[in-house]
Amino acid sequence: MSDYHYHAIAVQVFKTGPYSFISSSRIDTYGCFYNSFVDPTNPYRSLVTFDDDSGGNQQFQISLGLESRKTYVLMVTTYAPNVTGLFTITAVGPASVGLRYEDNFIIWLTTTTSESIEISIII
Repeated sequence: MSDYHYHAIAVQVFKTGPYSFISSSRIDTYGCFYNSFVDPTNPYRSLVTFDDDSGGNQQFQISLGLESRKTYVLMVTTYAPNVTGLFTITAVGPASVGLRYEDNFIIWLTTTTSESIEISIII
């Protein structure tokens, strides 16, 4: 049986405007962006957009307009099954972005300087 490894990252923006989320990894990544939640029984419900290779080198780049004071979900996964590794997400936009990975891991990114975080995709 094939296993696809993934991480859901809660995204909060503090100023309405255009934002981009770019992955960087040695593995082939795939990104899905959801409006507030992910329904595991219907993965297309609340799906806003997705991307595979727009970031070059088998990396996703998701660019879209986001509303302030709203929580979104960035799902980072692998393109192929049974693959694990490290990835970095770079967020770029007009103001800071809050990224929450699991319950106790909070990173605030100042997107005007293209700060990034590194998270292990190993599950």
